[in-house]
Amino acid sequence: MKKNLFISTILIFLIQFVAAQKIIENKVDEFTGDKIIKTNSNTLISKGSSWLQNKSTVNYGFVKINGTIQLNIKMVLNGGKVFSINDDNKIIFLYENGNKSEYYPIESVVAGQGDAASGLWGSGLWGVDAYFYSESGFSDLLKNKISKVRIYTDEGYLEDDIKSKLDREIKETLELIIKTVNSDK
Repeated sequence: MKKNLFISTILIFLIQFVAAQKIIENKVDEFTGDKIIKTNSNTLISKGSSWLQNKSTVNYGFVKINGTIQLNIKMVLNGGKVFSINDDNKIIFLYENGNKSEYYPIESVVAGQGDAASGLWGSGLWGVDAYFYSESGFSDLLKNKISKVRIYTDEGYLEDDIKSKLDREIKETLELIIKTVNSDK
């Protein structure tokens, strides 16, 4: 009985630890004076197979630099293929009501070795670490239920359906950075 309770407690802790939204950076850059707040990365898209070396993954997080929230995307395409996200590429969130939001990269980015690494995974693969913005901000992500996401690159696009659990996770992550930013003013 005690063994089952112990195992259950460990499992509950691990589930909360893995799925928890966290602020991983909250600092003022000593050289520029920029205030930087950043959330942890979570999986947005995972397609393909590591065994077949065609796995594509996209992790997301949010960062706030001096009052501007940005969507941080770390992406590996087809097991580490070299690709780029250019100024005219975008990420689109499609909502259940048929509306959509479009976010554009702050700058063009070419894949670099380890650039999309999340811990040890991906440190040897080519990927991009890109930041996206919208003039209208991210309030639509909070107000609408996300049903799909599509990310354009110079190689075409990658898209996937968004399940309710991921929709909630995206909203929780965004609310966390908004709350943290507001409480630190």
